[in-house]
Amino acid sequence: NWRIRLGMVFQEYSSFPWLTVLDNVALGLKYQGVPKEERRAKAMEMIKRVGLEGHELKYAKKPGLSGGQLQRVAIARSLLANPQVLLLDEPFGALDVKTRAQMQDLLYSLFKEFKPTIILVTHDIDEAVYLADSIYILSKPPAIVAHHIKVDLGHHRDRTITRSPVFLKLKNEVEDIMMAMES
Repeated sequence: NWRIRLGMVFQEYSSFPWLTVLDNVALGLKYQGVPKEERRAKAMEMIKRVGLEGHELKYAKKPGLSGGQLQRVAIARSLLANPQVLLLDEPFGALDVKTRAQMQDLLYSLFKEFKPTIILVTHDIDEAVYLADSIYILSKPPAIVAHHIKVDLGHHRDRTITRSPVFLKLKNEVEDIMMAMES
């Protein structure tokens, strides 16, 4: 069976602006045929989990919601559909430093609970080291895997790890590889 349940969170905000937060989060369940009351209940639970309670009836667009809130909508929608693989294409690139860190922590906590395989595309070395178990560095086009780095930071991570000698060593290793590839 080659059917894989796949979720996707894009760099650009991908919510439907004519739908409310609640309807956006419940969308995948709607297409799976889940009855309306059940999908709304599940969507509300996920909305609470991602910190959007109180915003469920707002339309999923700016200025009603911030960029971080719109990415929370996309993550909630993707995870509620229970994907086996979650693809994230620089989902936090447009966020300020504090919101980006909060979203990374949220993603990590949701990963521990839902356990999908996550493929995260990022240009942020700190983000890659903080969130990854493995880092694959691609060559210039045509892109191939040029380097694979195993990240062994354990399965309990919080912001304190970013100041540890092991984290800094990994970060420097990735940066050195990337800089050497540029020359």
